[in-house]
Amino acid sequence: MATSFSMDTIGFLQAINKLERRFEELVSPETMRKVCEDYDRDGTPTPWDHRLYALARDVFACGSWTTNLCAAAMSFNGRLVGECRRFLHGCSETVRKYGISVWLYELLNDSTLALFRDDPSDYMPSLIRMTTVEELMRRPRGRKRFGNRKQRGLAMEEHSTQMHRLAAYTLLNWGADERRSLDIARMLLLYPGIGMCMLREDGDVLRFGAAPDMRYRRVVDYLHERRAQADAEYELHGNQWMSEYMSRHDDEEPAVGEIATADRDAGGCSSKRDGVRGYAEVGDESLCDCESCARIDMEDRLDLLKCERRYMYDVVRLIDAYEKMWDDEPIDVDDRMLALEHNRDVPGEPLWQDVG
Repeated sequence: MATSFSMDTIGFLQAINKLERRFEELVSPETMRKVCEDYDRDGTPTPWDHRLYALARDVFACGSWTTNLCAAAMSFNGRLVGECRRFLHGCSETVRKYGISVWLYELLNDSTLALFRDDPSDYMPSLIRMTTVEELMRRPRGRKRFGNRKQRGLAMEEHSTQMHRLAAYTLLNWGADERRSLDIARMLLLYPGIGMCMLREDGDVLRFGAAPDMRYRRVVDYLHERRAQADAEYELHGNQWMSEYMSRHDDEEPAVGEIATADRDAGGCSSKRDGVRGYAEVGDESLCDCESCARIDMEDRLDLLKCERRYMYDVVRLIDAYEKMWDDEPIDVDDRMLALEHNRDVPGEPLWQDVG
């Protein structure tokens, strides 16, 4: 029997409750009266509330619902305020009754069905695309509130994309104790349909009524197998390849070892590998010791360097595969995944030429 994911539901509800309370404070009649008095007296505009933005970002990341909430609090637009209030209440009630996974599955399923039906979801915010206050006030109600057919279609596609990103963010932020969170979040970003299906592994989602078809596991298992093959190849040949690469490109810029540390802040890391700035030797690893990078503790710096080296190895392999496949007939990735899911048709291409 499928078990429920280990999610920090209490922490999530506390966060969204803080957001609701702050939002209600900002759109209350008392606040509106004070803002209007200030504006009438000296033309002071409605202030941007950073606390509301920070609370909304923690719950909904940097998507359109965060924009919607901040715009509603600044504009006192009755339609926007009501829309945000209903969404916040609906989110907290769903999570309280059924859990975070069911809430995410409902958002994903709703945004996907909206695309198929060509009918905007009730969960899609009015500011899914930026607009002026005047245009927002002139918008009709119903499906035409997002513009003509083309504009509506683009808005629904953007909403679906944002919901998948929100689901990935939520799993990583509130599901740190769940071992499956990282895999599902990765799939939600790379293969949204597969990622959505993986949420069905939560027992609460299945009990909520999701289809129990688990054939998507064939795709997931195949992708995990390919990833393991790439990891094993790097373990065998990575160090030797890196030494040879460095000897061939020693005089070129930027050098390996600068990728992850560059541009970490406004100043960024402007290190040059051989002498312009120093490098601290840690075992057989060379790490930049400039002021910007010195703020990163030693363990994290080693992890960053390992990531950089793996990235370089994979990029070179990928470019080589693209060059070999350049004149070949393109392969549709969705068709390939569908054949694997339904017919167990395992691709026969070499590892780096596998479009999956």
